[in-house]
Amino acid sequence: MAETWRRCSTCKKEIAYGAPIVLCSVSTCNRPRTGMVFCSEPCWDAHVPIMRHRDCWYEEKRAPRTADEAADRAAQSRPAKGASSTTDKPPTELKEAAHVPREVLIVASRLKSYVKDRSEMNTSDKAMSPLSDRVRELCNAAIARAAADARKTVLDRDFMLPPSSEGGEVLIVGSRLKNYIKAKSGLRTSDTVFDPLSDWVRHYAKESIRAAGMDDRKTVLDRDVPTS
Repeated sequence: MAETWRRCSTCKKEIAYGAPIVLCSVSTCNRPRTGMVFCSEPCWDAHVPIMRHRDCWYEEKRAPRTADEAADRAAQSRPAKGASSTTDKPPTELKEAAHVPREVLIVASRLKSYVKDRSEMNTSDKAMSPLSDRVRELCNAAIARAAADARKTVLDRDFMLPPSSEGGEVLIVGSRLKNYIKAKSGLRTSDTVFDPLSDWVRHYAKESIRAAGMDDRKTVLDRDVPTS
């Protein structure tokens, strides 16, 4: 019987049957055909920046003790013939609009203060609805990115930041945003998404201020919010 089960995905050192191993928590690293395995925590750590993981951890396991056990594990991880595999894929089918809440997702008082401090302009309450629509569009794109990475949680990296990010208060109603993503896709939402989404809202607010200024107005209206 061969003594080597597999080789470490980083250092290529031989891993013996029954030896301690380290696995990555990210599901794409653990698919049956392309699954990664590491001989130690440093080797796992070395692969994290290469795979661009930002939300992961390692799990200490043990290699199969025999070739028969390895074959059994491989067989158990494969879906039955004719069946689709769902073990590493989140529920990402987007629900119809009628089944998804369309609440205002913006903290109105903070957004109004931001616009006032930046431009001395007021902000109409009606602007919160199209701003929330823009946020929902960003969420839909983030859901798709999370699905492509076979994750069940939407993370901050799923939101591409606007050209410039100045930081500031969170402008998103967190509970409503999480409810939207859950109802839309069944995915969970990390608290880390609120900062990049707030940056996007500030980006849209600056575009709205510019549109109101071109119309020589002192109030940002719903029609000033970018449509995409």
